[in-house]
Amino acid sequence: NPNGKKENYFTAVDIRESIEFALANGADIVNMSLAADIYYMDVAGKSEWVNLVTDADAEKALFVAAAGNSGTDSSKKEYYPGASPNVVGVMNQSKNVNGKSMLSLTSNYGAAYDICAPGYSVISADGAEGAVDTGYRVLNGTSMSSPVVAFAAALLELKYTASPDAGFPVTPDNIRGALRVHTCLLYTSPS
Repeated sequence: NPNGKKENYFTAVDIRESIEFALANGADIVNMSLAADIYYMDVAGKSEWVNLVTDADAEKALFVAAAGNSGTDSSKKEYYPGASPNVVGVMNQSKNVNGKSMLSLTSNYGAAYDICAPGYSVISADGAEGAVDTGYRVLNGTSMSSPVVAFAAALLELKYTASPDAGFPVTPDNIRGALRVHTCLLYTSPS
């Protein structure tokens, strides 16, 4: 981090290099547990994030990304890369006090994102400061939801690869479509 802080820090260039590395090494599905608020960036900075995952990238692999955790409607402010049309944007689903599934109040939401997944009280093996003695800690948010969707995409890819007679060509776009079709709940607002 250029500011000397211990928190995670990345630029669009860092993420772009990671995408190129993943594709060069044969990744079929790429999870990006990150979200950038581009609202106050200049035009060039916004363009970098909006176009982070290109059409050509999306033909080679399925990209899944967190929607962000500001409780913001995408019609007011979009977070990238999750709001990109070349990415499956993931919102955070949790449960209310009665155990009913709902969109987390902190999850970004709206038409720019595609799917919800559990992201509350997920045990993470990040080993970061604040983790219990085992190197694990409990985390919440769309960065925890995003890998759930990436895993579901991998299972769909395996299912259709293992059954080639099903008539379902295994492409990133078809897996993206299958994920969207299998989404039971569509959220527009956490209220």
